[in-house]
Amino acid sequence: MKQLLRYLFMNKLLFILFLILAPITAVLEIGLAYAMGLAVNYATSGRLDEFWIYALGFITYILVFFLVDYTYRKIRFKLIAKSMTLLKSDMDRHIMNLSYKDFTTNNVSQYMNHMTTNMEVMRNSFFNTILGLYIQILELVIAAIAMFYLSPLLGVYVVVLAFLQLLMPHLFSDAIEAKGKKAAVTQNEYLHVLKENYDSFLTSKVFGITDKMLQRGEEKNISVEDSKFNSRKINSLSYECSFAIGNVMFLGIYLIGAFLALKSQLSIAAIIGASQLMVYIASPLNSISEIVAELKSVKKISDDYVEILSQQNEADGVKEKKEFHTGIAVSDLSFGYDEKKVIDHFSYSFEKGQKYLIVGPSGRGKSTLLNLIGRLMENYSGQICLDDSEIRDIKRQDYAKLVCYITQNPYIYEGTLRDNVRLFSDASDEEIVTALKAAGLETFFKNHEDGLDFRIEENAENISGGEKQRISIARALLRKPPILLMDEVTSALDYDTKVDIENTIFELQDITVLYIAHNITENIRTKADKILSMEG
Repeated sequence: MKQLLRYLFMNKLLFILFLILAPITAVLEIGLAYAMGLAVNYATSGRLDEFWIYALGFITYILVFFLVDYTYRKIRFKLIAKSMTLLKSDMDRHIMNLSYKDFTTNNVSQYMNHMTTNMEVMRNSFFNTILGLYIQILELVIAAIAMFYLSPLLGVYVVVLAFLQLLMPHLFSDAIEAKGKKAAVTQNEYLHVLKENYDSFLTSKVFGITDKMLQRGEEKNISVEDSKFNSRKINSLSYECSFAIGNVMFLGIYLIGAFLALKSQLSIAAIIGASQLMVYIASPLNSISEIVAELKSVKKISDDYVEILSQQNEADGVKEKKEFHTGIAVSDLSFGYDEKKVIDHFSYSFEKGQKYLIVGPSGRGKSTLLNLIGRLMENYSGQICLDDSEIRDIKRQDYAKLVCYITQNPYIYEGTLRDNVRLFSDASDEEIVTALKAAGLETFFKNHEDGLDFRIEENAENISGGEKQRISIARALLRKPPILLMDEVTSALDYDTKVDIENTIFELQDITVLYIAHNITENIRTKADKILSMEG
């Protein structure tokens, strides 16, 4: 959690203003207790001539408190908003700069959850709670000091009982945690049984075991409710003990106050003031326990954030490289997923301008080889050199201009056809149309009166799989990279379109092509300069 607190400190001005305004607000709020005592003094003194002076002063005090409290809250919420903005930006940047391997350890829904639902939890249960803890502690300390000022005896009494009240949750914490864990385990077991029951619905019907399956579910349901009851029972006991101590504190204030008043050591006004101060002591005491519990509940989410933020982002190279001269040299390359080696001591040289057809059975490392050359994964042993430069040493922006990788499942953005092809480049419409024609999209382009302004819907629902692949090819052709990596890019196309695109790609001048295909046409066999067989 410490790593996340820095987002509060990064907004230095707002943070300093918050630190200043919070104690002022606390003092003014607690000062209301003193004002109540003054009201009693005036009411019992018979000095009606001074009543209006007191009333005007009280109204002025309330106005000042209102302005200060409003400013404090405004600063507090602004500080949280700024901190959230920084956290979101950092998280988004870290996620997008993860290596392909690290990124794919989670699914997209988890990252989305981190950026949406969990962010709101962080806003309310972390940042807001942390700042709330600060003001609650301030109120508790200031109120305790004020109580000592009214009566040292009352001050000692309140501090002792306040310590006991704060101690209560800790005394029960182990039991609460144990019961909570057991409740979570039984809940998961119940959900597992439910899922199994529903998944096996047909089997249960066929074999006549529905009643048995239901019985098993009912047994788990009883266990869940029993464990939740035991968990709530412990929580309730902890709450009741804290509640009892709080009531004893209030009762003791009046009893001790009455005793001191009878001995003329304390005024009635002071007793009333002390009782009001108890509100500002009891409320923070209850809040602090709730805040600590809330911070514990958000620990898992905050740990996930810290883990992502501490992950090493994809390393950028240091070497500039603007041109491609000779070829790609793969030397003693080895790579595996977990403990399974997919590529083992592989060496090969791809010459500039040559067209390579890469063939072989599934699982023999064809796609992995392109992933490595495309720098989607970099944790390999051996070397992959572009000319005489290890590809990991080349700056990513430079490398992306030299090597273009068309994957099997390209992502198509919601937006116009134009924007989907040019991908933030400054390509002209004429260049985009030329690329579309080369990718076999001329008919598609002509059939839509919007032309380049044709709008592709979310998830590309209004275009076919083949059209998505051709848009991806058009993107690559528009960029005119010296090296083109292609992995099953024509799998969703009909034979004639496939042949047309193969002809276009394999007839490109001065472009090195590494092409993977499972359904190999005779056309591409004749077009390829060399065939690399990866048989394992």
